[in-house]
Amino acid sequence: MIKPHFKVLIIGAGPAGAAATIFAARAGWEVSLLDRRFDLFTAGHTDPKVGESLPPSVQPLLQELDLWADFQKASHLPTYGIKSIWGSNEVIHRDYLTHPLGHGWHLDRRVFEQQLLHKAVAASATLLEGTVIQDANFVANQWQVTWLSANNEQVQKNFDFILEASGRNAWLARRQGIDRLYEHQQLALVRFLKTPADFLDSTGLIETTPAGWWYTAQIPGDRLSTAFFCRPTKETRQTWVTDAGWKTLYPNAPHTAARIAKTNGPLTSPRFVAADSSRLESFYGPGWLAIGDAALTLDPVSSHGVTMALVTARDAVSAIQQKQAGRADAFASYDALLTATFYQYAHQRIQLYQSERRFPEGAYW
Repeated sequence: MIKPHFKVLIIGAGPAGAAATIFAARAGWEVSLLDRRFDLFTAGHTDPKVGESLPPSVQPLLQELDLWADFQKASHLPTYGIKSIWGSNEVIHRDYLTHPLGHGWHLDRRVFEQQLLHKAVAASATLLEGTVIQDANFVANQWQVTWLSANNEQVQKNFDFILEASGRNAWLARRQGIDRLYEHQQLALVRFLKTPADFLDSTGLIETTPAGWWYTAQIPGDRLSTAFFCRPTKETRQTWVTDAGWKTLYPNAPHTAARIAKTNGPLTSPRFVAADSSRLESFYGPGWLAIGDAALTLDPVSSHGVTMALVTARDAVSAIQQKQAGRADAFASYDALLTATFYQYAHQRIQLYQSERRFPEGAYW
């Protein structure tokens, strides 16, 4: 039975949370979107994000979000394919020239997140910035949630349902005793470089080395996003975050080194970020569903991080609607779909990594 005022709390205003807000508000629900960050609509509200891409196939999903027109007008850069040096010294081109939906995009991640947030707020959702949840308990089929507001006021409200979109931390799921399972653990050493006006290569570039693999892509703002995916020791981790240590990594990747040589130098210092392949032990429980990175993270070689955030947001809202309409197995079906997706990508990752046999002594491989 659908309640006349179905109240939903969405924890986390990243792509998954914002997209879920749009779909949930469209369903007629009363939606609150909560995030611990301040000033989400300020251009510099976050550190630079890894240069993420969207494939051409995301177009119908952006249309579902009513975001396609605004997306096309924004500063996202067209990309016409990916070049990879993996398993041999040959450069393999995977292009979008024959794709029926055209090219892909290298995102301006800040702009993209703000586009989603503007759409979420326009859908009459309540945005709670600078808010820290202190407690959440599910009692008599309702969530009693307590948080500290941006002005340090303690607030308690009740909700009928929670969508967990708090990222890899998965705050709510951990409180429910749900473990995180790791299929492949690694880090990404991320750095942004300044590109000159004549830097015209719009492709993503993947290149393997004995210690890991590189991904570089030009992103909006005349920047080259670089990420080295690796499993460093304690000692190498301390070394590689220095300018000198970082510079020792790419000479083993000649195509990457040539691309870096064309830049005008660094904009940021190297820093490590999580880049594991992982999933929650369960994607749902009484009164909640997990979406986005909170639910599962795929190895970045899949290039489907943002796409999965949007897809899980849509599918979670659909599962709740199906549950309200009387489909008893709606949440179990959502769980089964995400589980199958995760292990399908895990199988593909294993096959791809096993295809790189040039570095038998490399600890990473």
